[in-house]
Formats: sequence, C-alpha cells, structure tokens
Amino acid sequence: MHNPDFSIPPEVENKLRICTVIEEASWLCDGELLPCEVKHEVVAPQFLTGNPQKLICFSRQKYVTIGLIPIKLFQTKESAWESACLDAVSDLGLSNTQVITKSIVTQVVNKATQLIQTLNWWSV
Repeated sequence: MHNPDFSIPPEVENKLRICTVIEEASWLCDGELLPCEVKHEVVAPQFLTGNPQKLICFSRQKYVTIGLIPIKLFQTKESAWESACLDAVSDLGLSNTQVITKSIVTQVVNKATQLIQTLNWWSV
C-alpha cells in the first residue's frame, strides 16, 4: 500500500484555533535580571471559549490555562493532530508491526477526531 493519509481533516482543523499567550520570563542585562514577557502562539480547541492565559511552567511541563482549565501545549494544529493520532493508535491497541490498511487508517482518523474534540484529551 502507498503512504497512508493521516492528514488533518478539515472538520478537525476548523475546530482548532491559534492563540497568542504570554510567558513571564527574565533576561540578563548588565548583570541584572530584568522581567520580560515572551509571546508564544499555541493551539486551543474552539469549544473552550475565552483567551488562553499565561503560559505556565509546572514541574518541567509547560501548559496554558483557559479559565481554570490547564490544557496541553501545542504550537501547531498539525502537532496537536499528530499527538491525537498517536494516542488513537494506542487506544485502538494497534502495533507497529501491523499492516496499515485503508480500514486501519479510517479507524485511527475517526478515533483521533473523537479524542481531539474532548476536554479529557486536552486536559493536562
């Protein structure tokens, strides 16, 4: 079989948005640490309304909060989709030695679509 198509479906892409968040940081200037803000673009699901708040670093894991909900941090829609597909493969119990058929691609895409549209999948 030729390369399977795991590209992000338009109905999933349309339910994701790119947002700007601010990370409070410090930079060294003439031996003194000065506060600064660093802007990042992140992906958030459309079903979580409101703007992402500050980027938070907690126990070496970075995440953003929307309201009081901490969500996974992705910089592109494609990276969020790739992660959902990998989780779908795991949830479906597929192995890396399995032959990839059109049916399996459909199962993975359907499961990844379900995952990426739920709060449980986005929650940290």
